[in-house]
Amino acid sequence: MIKLRDILFVLFLINAASSCVPHRELLYFRRDEAVRQIDSTALSVQNYSPLKIQKNDVLSITVRSFDQDLALPFNIALDKAGMTQTASPLNTFQVDENGAIDFPVLGEISLLGKTINEAKDTLDLLLQDYLEEPSINLRLVSFKVSVLGEVRNPGTFSINSDRVTLLEALALAQDLTPYANATNVLVIREQDGNRTFGEVNLQSTNFISSEYYYLKQGDVIYIEPRKDKRGAVRDDGREVYSIIALGAQVLVGIGTLIVIANQ
Repeated sequence: MIKLRDILFVLFLINAASSCVPHRELLYFRRDEAVRQIDSTALSVQNYSPLKIQKNDVLSITVRSFDQDLALPFNIALDKAGMTQTASPLNTFQVDENGAIDFPVLGEISLLGKTINEAKDTLDLLLQDYLEEPSINLRLVSFKVSVLGEVRNPGTFSINSDRVTLLEALALAQDLTPYANATNVLVIREQDGNRTFGEVNLQSTNFISSEYYYLKQGDVIYIEPRKDKRGAVRDDGREVYSIIALGAQVLVGIGTLIVIANQ
């Protein structure tokens, strides 16, 4: 005679088998691509390109010289009320819609499309008419990326470096959830007035050579959910589907027990 506990046990096994995410689907750098056979010698990085200054970027610029009193006029910015203020550790300038900044004494300087080093060279050349061997500290302080979707801590993150990878951004978001589809990560990028969409497969070792491995300022990373998640999420459109699926599991379980009992 078939006991209730036998029915419940079979249903438990069916439910567990249908709801578990396979271990291989949780891996980055899938081992079926022979990752361990990669040469351990240093590989040259060929897909990194320095960030270029874009419209609305915010730059921190500090000018120093042997005579700091002479450099002081170049470290004064205008606040929102139009009043001058001496330079703080973060003396910032926003790139306007024309790609230029309004710099003290020097006036309007076009920096659009320049790398950080190229922008420093431009300022250095202009400052040589006023200062002896000027030293310029210039960095991008508006570097932010957004990580959305199946991560443990979605949000927008400020980056203190101008060189950050997709993996580092996922680490800031506390990694993927078990329901994340690591094979189709979408990167939305706006650069030079154009919007592009890139797809990255985190389970392939080839993704480290993708142009989207190194992020740009303003990138948005979206991690879509796996299809398995629909069994764990209920809404009005899928409630009937869930009930039908559960009923099918019950019938399969009972049928299995009947076959076993007749053997």
